[in-house]
Amino acid sequence: MHFHCVVIDGVFDTTAAGGVVFHANAGLDGQHVLRSFVQRGLLAGDDARAMGQWAHGGGFSMDGSVRIEAADRAGRERLLRYCARPPFTLDRLPELGSRTLAL
Repeated sequence: MHFHCVVIDGVFDTTAAGGVVFHANAGLDGQHVLRSFVQRGLLAGDDARAMGQWAHGGGFSMDGSVRIEAADRAGRERLLRYCARPPFTLDRLPELGSRTLAL
């Protein structure tokens, strides 16, 4: 089972003129996420090192090639609909008994 997530790939900052500018992040990967979790106290260092040995460099598979521009409402909706799908569907959960399902 896996989950799809939509995350912003940068930060917004204010300008001296009172506007807002977006600073894109380059090179975010699973190792960066694990280090960030350790720095924030969300994950123990030993656990992060163990996870770093997993496939996809920590159990994260990130696709930074999917980008939606700010004004692309239809693109955002398509991406969010894709990510909002359930992790499995009822037709893929056969019943093994009256109270047991199989994945």
